[in-house]
Amino acid sequence: MPFSITIKDDPNCAVDAFDLPEVKPFKVNGLEFFILPKKFVTRALLRVNKKPQLGEQTITINLNMQACSDSACFAPEKVSVELPIELVK
Repeated sequence: MPFSITIKDDPNCAVDAFDLPEVKPFKVNGLEFFILPKKFVTRALLRVNKKPQLGEQTITINLNMQACSDSACFAPEKVSVELPIELVK
């Protein structure tokens, strides 16, 4: 499962793009994966709709990922983070 960032059920915002560090190839049981470093920082560009609801609100950012060891990959995981934002004109 590739790493992804999404916004949960928000009519005002969407993730337009995000940065990732260089990936490394990794093989398990003949399958090739591309893995990220154990720790990394990413930035996401959010797109706001043309007529958003203005004011303070909280959006839920979903980080979707899958961890791998030297011999196996674990089940995909989703981590949700609440992010307070303010949309102004």
